[in-house]
This record gives sequence, structure tokens and C-alpha cells, in this order.
Amino acid sequence: MPSYFPAKESERREWYLSLQTNFPSLANLLSISPQETADWDAKFRKFLAHIDSVSQKERELENTHSERDEYREEQMPLLHQAIKHWKSHANYTKAVGELLNIETVVSVKTPKSSSARTLDVSITAEVQKVTLKFKKSKTLMVAIYSRRANETEFSLLRQILTNTFEDRRPNFNNAAAERREYYFTIIKNDEEIDRSGVYTVAVAQ
Repeated sequence: MPSYFPAKESERREWYLSLQTNFPSLANLLSISPQETADWDAKFRKFLAHIDSVSQKERELENTHSERDEYREEQMPLLHQAIKHWKSHANYTKAVGELLNIETVVSVKTPKSSSARTLDVSITAEVQKVTLKFKKSKTLMVAIYSRRANETEFSLLRQILTNTFEDRRPNFNNAAAERREYYFTIIKNDEEIDRSGVYTVAVAQ
């Protein structure tokens, strides 16, 4: 771009306005026809209108960001206090917090040596049901291990050849929410040859 083209929008607006103001008086000197003069006047008006429109939208966006930040400053402390109150309730458990997404769920990452290449797992937790979906070969058997509530050890839940399994066990003591953990192993020639990482979910009653 030529060096006389302004770089900033504010300077460019002043430049367009100067052109629009001075061009008609200089058009005759430059042998520019009245029609071309009128065409350029319309173009200058369009250039200015576009800059003004963009500037208005930028101001509105700044106002929106300001309103958003002010609202966050108002809502977040209120929510923080409410969550602290909920967590102090006698019936509150970590599983309840996980259902509300107010607890950090820590799960073990799948080891690099695991069979992630052959076993892709999708877990969905619903009311009184956990659905496990495996993307795998139909000939591949999977062992499902589970630990829930206050259990300290994992136990074998089921061995399957299918690609979907639904865990519909009721929560211990009819708890409103229950923490469950799962891991999976691949069975080949009656031997468990590999295992996944641990997956953690919260199940509502």
C-alpha cells in the first residue's frame, strides 16, 4: 500500500472525510466529470459509513465484555458460597459433587502399553445405569472390572464378547449418588493380556 494510506482506522476516517470535502472543488481542475465526482462522493460516504459501523460494533462488543465481566464478578462469589453450603450438608458425598460437576474427578490415564489401539471405550452414566460401549473386533473378549462406593478392591463384573454392556446395579444402600470405577482387560487364549486405565463416573439413584 502507498505510504500516504493511513494505517489506523481513525486516521483513515479523517482521510476519507478530507477527500470527500475537498474533492468536488478540485475535480474541475483535474478534468473530472460531474458524474464521476458524484460517484466518488457516494463511494466516500460508503467508506465512512463502513468505518462508523465497524466502530459502533466494536464499542458494543466492549460494552458486552464489560457487562459480562461485571456479571461474573457478581455471580461467581454467590455460587461459590452456595457450593460451600451444599458441601457442608450431612448428605453430601463426593459422588454427589461429581454429578454436579463441583468435584474434580481424577482418573488414571491409559498407559502407553495398553490396548488403546484395539479397544476404544465410551462410558455414559445415567440414572441407575452405566452404559459401556467398546469399539473393538467382535472376536475380542473383554473383562470388565468394577469398584464402587467404599469398596477397596476391584472385582470382576462381567466378561463379554459384545460391544455394549449396561451396568444396572442399584446403588449401595440406595444412595442418591454413587462413585464407580471401571477398568478393562483384553482376554486372548484365556489369558488377560492387557488392561486399560481406570475410568471414574458418578451414578444417580
